[in-house]
Amino acid sequence: MNQIRTFLLLALAFSILTAGHVTGQPSAPVTLVKAGRLLDPRTGNVLSPASVLIENGKIKEVGPLAQIQPPAGAKTIDLGSATLLPGLIDSHTHLFLDIIVPPELEQQRHFNGLFAPGILLAVIESPRKRVLVGAQSAREDLESGFTTVRNLGHSGIDGDTELRDGINAGRVPGPRILASGRKLITRGSYVQNLNPGLSDAILQQEFLLIDGADQARPDSGGTPQSLAACEFHPGEKSWEGSCGSLFGENRKLTIAPAKAVTTGVWRKSGNPTTVWAGDMTESGSPNWPLELEIYDKGSGVLRSEYGWFPISGFTARARVVSFQIDTSHPVPPNDLDREIVQRAAAILSTEAAWNRSDTRKCAPTDTKWSIYCAVQRASTEVTGGFHHRRPALELVRQIVDERSEGRNYHHRLMDYNNDPSTRLEDVQSLFAEALARMKKT
Repeated sequence: MNQIRTFLLLALAFSILTAGHVTGQPSAPVTLVKAGRLLDPRTGNVLSPASVLIENGKIKEVGPLAQIQPPAGAKTIDLGSATLLPGLIDSHTHLFLDIIVPPELEQQRHFNGLFAPGILLAVIESPRKRVLVGAQSAREDLESGFTTVRNLGHSGIDGDTELRDGINAGRVPGPRILASGRKLITRGSYVQNLNPGLSDAILQQEFLLIDGADQARPDSGGTPQSLAACEFHPGEKSWEGSCGSLFGENRKLTIAPAKAVTTGVWRKSGNPTTVWAGDMTESGSPNWPLELEIYDKGSGVLRSEYGWFPISGFTARARVVSFQIDTSHPVPPNDLDREIVQRAAAILSTEAAWNRSDTRKCAPTDTKWSIYCAVQRASTEVTGGFHHRRPALELVRQIVDERSEGRNYHHRLMDYNNDPSTRLEDVQSLFAEALARMKKT
């Protein structure tokens, strides 16, 4: 009974201590938590009585109550005789699965009968339902006292990475997720006796298929990729088609030949041989614009709301246009991206030029710029256009994500820019770090 009580107190204490980051809920600026005991697993010592001072969702001080003096107006939570523990770590989870184990006799009738039938049932569920299952499992883990989980696949296409990013952005409550993505398997190694006409389509929703161990080794030249095969046919005014499951959902795409790319040139050398433009339909959202630029030998770049991705095998015939998208390897920054970041750093080189109240609305007549608007202006000056998922901007966002862990930003660049704790030196070091990372790629 005491063990159960301690564990429940752990969950309660954890939900209080991490409310500012992990759960995505707003927390009081300063909170004092008092408890009967606090266990330090590193030393094995128990502090009794104990108090924890939290500022802006982060633990600032731990110690005896007599030694911690909270500022005036701080919120106090008194847990009585409760025991406080650090959050737990679950090193093996499958957040997107909700499997009911079949009876033993039924298991014996199937290869991998304990797990495979449930996997196949999960795969045929809609991505939207699996997202809800994953979000529910993450919240339940959090409420049970787990602050970090290691999710080992079975999350559909990019499900665990998207859930991880949603938790980090404060959109849904959950623990920190170490996401593995899809598992590497060979055909027949995990499930067997599937309909051969459907097997690859089924398995690719859950796994990355490889031909053997050699293909899984980076030095073998057989690095697995997540290739989406796209096919379009002529419609009334444009070409209509799909790429199967793309970014976790079956989306309808429309494209048509265009005169030129409108969101800025991609690279210094070589112009595209052909350009296509259109949109992508996403359930519950407006149509997202697309641009495709194709170069020699059918290679090119897809510019989308989800980022820029390599295209290969582009062919255009009388009645069909087809190509593949590698969604697992976004287009890396290039020399023009480096120039964009250098120019943005020059634009935001003084306090007088910095707009500390970003709204993500940038006008050509602006005389002060936020981080986002500085990059937008720099991109327009360097490339002749702007795309908010250009590799330069994605790299800057990535660095902001790393710097702002626990701050519950909704719009990363805007919130980091407007954060009172962000200084001009931070902005300059943000651009400097982006340039340094580009040199390493």
